[in-house]
Amino acid sequence: MILYVLFSLKQPEWAPPRRPHKNIGAHITTMKSISAPFIPGKHTLTGDLSAPLWENATAFDDFQLYMHEGTPVTARTEIRLFHNGHSIFIGMKCHEPTGVIHSGTIGFANLDRIEFFLGSMEPYPSCIQYAVAPGGMRYSGDGDADAWHSATAMQKDCWTAEAEVPFTKFHCFNMTCRFNICRYRVEAAEQQVWAEVGADFLSIARFGEICLDSYDAAARAKFNYYGNEPLGRDAYEKLNQLNTVPNHQLRYGPWLYDPACDAMTVGWYNAGGSPAALEYRKKGEAQFKFAYSHYEAGVWDKGRNLHKVRLTQLEPGAEYEYRVRNYLPDAKTFQCYPEGAPLSFTLPSHDTKECRFLIFTDIHGKKCDLERFLKESKLLSKCDFIVNMGDMITNSNGCVPIFEGYLEGETFFVSKHPMFNLRGNHESRGILPTSYLELFGHEGGKSYFMYNVGKLCIIGVDGGEDYLCDFNIPYIQEQNKWLREIIKNEAFQNAEKRVLLTHMPLLQKQKYTPVVQMLLDGVFIGDKPLATIDVMLSGHTHRASYTEPNKDTYTCFFLDGEKQDECIPVPFPIVCNSGPGNWSPNFTALYVEYSEGKLKVDIILPDEDKVLRSFSF
Repeated sequence: MILYVLFSLKQPEWAPPRRPHKNIGAHITTMKSISAPFIPGKHTLTGDLSAPLWENATAFDDFQLYMHEGTPVTARTEIRLFHNGHSIFIGMKCHEPTGVIHSGTIGFANLDRIEFFLGSMEPYPSCIQYAVAPGGMRYSGDGDADAWHSATAMQKDCWTAEAEVPFTKFHCFNMTCRFNICRYRVEAAEQQVWAEVGADFLSIARFGEICLDSYDAAARAKFNYYGNEPLGRDAYEKLNQLNTVPNHQLRYGPWLYDPACDAMTVGWYNAGGSPAALEYRKKGEAQFKFAYSHYEAGVWDKGRNLHKVRLTQLEPGAEYEYRVRNYLPDAKTFQCYPEGAPLSFTLPSHDTKECRFLIFTDIHGKKCDLERFLKESKLLSKCDFIVNMGDMITNSNGCVPIFEGYLEGETFFVSKHPMFNLRGNHESRGILPTSYLELFGHEGGKSYFMYNVGKLCIIGVDGGEDYLCDFNIPYIQEQNKWLREIIKNEAFQNAEKRVLLTHMPLLQKQKYTPVVQMLLDGVFIGDKPLATIDVMLSGHTHRASYTEPNKDTYTCFFLDGEKQDECIPVPFPIVCNSGPGNWSPNFTALYVEYSEGKLKVDIILPDEDKVLRSFSF
């Protein structure tokens, strides 16, 4: 091991910053950059930098004393770079004014040496460390000594080295790769570094970068930049800083979800991988407490974009203040969001007598329609929380489409009031459907939940895909088993009103009906159901509707005037919501109010919160 040798290395009160339309992934200071021009052909390493091609390589010598950023070194180190389309070539000339050079073929502790690092932040953090010393000693951090080549030579008052590392050994992204290089002089006990990284010498986020071919090529790949004049290093570094959002900048959120009388989860998403924590305190207290995101078993992940902190052992009914603390790559310097007064939320108490909430379904990424409704609605100010009940997006392709599809439009509210999220069939589709659970998973990472507010019991279940298949049947059976257990709970048994939330309803015999029937069979429906509910609230059909019992059948009444008989007989009414679409009425929401033991559900239009139909239970 050699790692120890060189380094011990008109808007609401507060709204989150709009998402940046810039490149992601640098630290707060200017990131050093250097170009490596393309020089085709096969090149033989001699170690003495005598080949003419080195004259066409990019050269730099702006080293500084390690851990003393900006302090000049006492011996010059010259580096040259180029690539041939297959490998990076690094030429090194290490001047030694004392004339004493410590060389050797093995060991590290008593040798002069150059160490360099090649890696990436995207598509994921990675890094390999390499080292060469006069006399021929060489080291590769992955142990693959045959994959790369080097040669060294001794000259008067200096030693030189050449190295070739194939692209297959590290990752390039947008025509760049992360890079750092450093030198150790035994005689002077001097450590030099190109990009200052602090005590963590493998802090990739603080590395510089190599631009393959030219600064202009990298600028086109990273920023779609096309200038009239060729970019030099200084101009590119300034452009890079201007167009790069620091990793630690808050990009989406924060949002509150999965509340309880004594707990709350806070989530947020940063521009790049960065350490993060949450500051929180009961209102009126002077000192903040700290909860670190991705801290487990005595270690702290420092390269995650998505952050979640579950606050527990809180006081029921109390108001808490909080703010996000995002750290720079040094894991010491931080920035708080919001910068001024903290955000706050209030927990329900065990004996809460009333609550109100809005339900949205089938938004399908129409964030603008949702955001407009939320900002104009007078009912929102009365709500304790909101529920996103499925098909809020059309395909699950990771976290960012969820933010840009609807969550950005809700952040001004859900940063101060919690939300619940249930999957619809469309959240089950796409290439990254499990991202939904990473964002909004309830206890144990599940997509279903039970929430009690005083004597109101709310159960949310997840039908997933809208047809039975090998993928969803085990999960449906798991939920059915869970339902059979929770209806035995005292909170369910003693509830005055019980509401079932599920994206897909039980109406006509459509393809989705067997999914919901299997999910609820024997619990709330079937020959001898084990328990009763007051109402089922759903979406999915894109048509606002409701059912009324009529002897052995149900009739479904659509708010556009149509009705349909012979619906599946179930022992409870069903109210269905409609998202933005082509049906009339277009875009409704469900407003639920529980007070004094009574439950009311309204189907409302966004325009002036107009009530289209009201139901009391």
